[in-house]
Amino acid sequence: MSRGGKLIKTTKSAIEQKARKVLISFVSLDQDSWDAKCNDVSFMQSFRKGPTDTTLPKDRHEIWRPSVALAQLTNLEDKTYAPLRFDDYYLLWDGNDKHKDLPLQVKADIEAAAEHPSVHLENLNIKKAFDTKFVYQTLFLYLQKPEFQDPKTEYYVNCTSGTTAMRNCLFLLTQIGHINAVRISPTPWVNHRQRGKPKDPENGYLQDGRRSITGSYTLEDPKEFGKAYAEIGATEQKTTSGILSKNFTLTDTSLIEKIARVVDAIRSIPDKACRRKQSILITGETGVGKTQLAQNMRDAFSPKTGAQLPFFSLNCATIRGADPNIQRIELFGAVGKVANVEAKDGALKMADGGVLFLDEVGELSLEMQAMLLTALDSGEFTPFGDSTKTIKSSFQLVCGTNRPMDELVESGQFRRDLYNRINMWHFSIPPLRERRGDIELNVTPKYIHEVIGKACGINNLTFNEDAKKTFLDFAHDETITWDGNFRELNAMLNRMAILSDKMSITPEIVEEEIARAKERYADKAARAKSVSQAPTAEFPNDKIPIVTQILPSASQPGNTNPRRAELLGEGGYEKLPLLERAEFDLIVKTVENDRLSTQKELAKKIYGKFTPGQLGRYLEKKFRIRFAHGKLSRIED
Repeated sequence: MSRGGKLIKTTKSAIEQKARKVLISFVSLDQDSWDAKCNDVSFMQSFRKGPTDTTLPKDRHEIWRPSVALAQLTNLEDKTYAPLRFDDYYLLWDGNDKHKDLPLQVKADIEAAAEHPSVHLENLNIKKAFDTKFVYQTLFLYLQKPEFQDPKTEYYVNCTSGTTAMRNCLFLLTQIGHINAVRISPTPWVNHRQRGKPKDPENGYLQDGRRSITGSYTLEDPKEFGKAYAEIGATEQKTTSGILSKNFTLTDTSLIEKIARVVDAIRSIPDKACRRKQSILITGETGVGKTQLAQNMRDAFSPKTGAQLPFFSLNCATIRGADPNIQRIELFGAVGKVANVEAKDGALKMADGGVLFLDEVGELSLEMQAMLLTALDSGEFTPFGDSTKTIKSSFQLVCGTNRPMDELVESGQFRRDLYNRINMWHFSIPPLRERRGDIELNVTPKYIHEVIGKACGINNLTFNEDAKKTFLDFAHDETITWDGNFRELNAMLNRMAILSDKMSITPEIVEEEIARAKERYADKAARAKSVSQAPTAEFPNDKIPIVTQILPSASQPGNTNPRRAELLGEGGYEKLPLLERAEFDLIVKTVENDRLSTQKELAKKIYGKFTPGQLGRYLEKKFRIRFAHGKLSRIED
């Protein structure tokens, strides 16, 4: 017996089961007809017993007819094929009056045998035998009948007879499981060795490929196609995972595998409009590799052959707080010279046909968020400077952010509808301190040579093994929190490479770099400790806010800020203790850089839990300043 095109032996006991067997097949108007086959010389000669045999079939009972042969699979010449006996045989025909004699004749010939299945001649009244839609609908409804849905019955469907539409529709209906059946293909050959054999122009086929009245058969389980598809999918996913992992290391491959599965699924969507809606959101701290992953996604979305898809990246934080017109121009472009900017294509246009990466998407203004949502939904937008012009663009959107988007939505700083639109697929990248094992993947000889060496212009850079061990011991120290993630790691590797005299990173270079890093982390710890011990103004109910941010240096030469005099008065800043100067600078910097609008946001960003009234009284008593409607102002005496 053959499954999936492979010949396999099947024991008699495996076939002769007690389960009821049902066969469904169309009458073949050409293969089942003596009139259609008797003049086919090659066909007739293939029934000879050997090269010297000149006997040819004399009537329909001496040739192979598929509909009849399917009812006679109980005693085949080649014992490789197990006997197959059907209990019921549903013989289908199109209902055309011109064809009615042949189905009746086939039914009579089947029933003339001493042992035969119960034949049910079914007129499906298929008036449009070559119309795939009509045939599909007819067969779909027919196969819904209860006699074809019994879980205890074994169903066999012949997909090789009838018009092309009939064969294709039966194949599809078995493949999608509309009827739980095995596909059976009758063949006139005694065995399958004939395949690939040449045909003698005078004598037809030779002995090893002759036809017989009963022939043989092949079986094909639709589930095997599902397994084959799964294997192909696994292979493609493995390839995609490799592309996504380029310069983006994760020892825990489960995240990359999840992303690869989604990328492959999106890429396989045939409809461009549907594919455009599958936006991807990447979240994670600064430096974890969001941009690199987005670039790798572009490579994964690109065709296997040919040029890569376009890739355009825009960091929304770089246009934060700028003139709203500049934000609009950067996103949607401009026509003519407007806002002191020459005509240019915006990010959405530049990414047409490729991938658009909007990094730090949480920094967009509410107005730009609304315009972006409209562009994403419609696939078109209007450039700045010409409201009558419409530009169409189709791209795969990937967004990145290091901010808590849920909180931005709840506080009204980010539109919920846009968040739902860009958050179709969400992947969170853990910080480096939570996956320290990945550090080893970034100090391999290949990475040091091809990535770090290339970045520093060094052709044959190496990492001394003792030096590498020392560095890895440092990297796994829990007191080293890798606040800058991979950006901090690569900066350290680059510094050591520059000091390597273009040869090898030595233990002495590593010790020097580790000393610099420990000094940085010691300064951080000292500042955090001084903040936690700082005196604070009294609060009702003993609720004292604690500064949770690291305070900036406030006493370095040249560290001036015009806002100090504006808010504290001339000389007011210098009268503050050093710690309070640092706290004041942090408040001003946080309000201005993060575009905070409420006391609740400011307190959460710097002090932790509190009530807005407490923060107001605290700022008034300590600095004589007020924060309201997103602005800091001085309280006059």
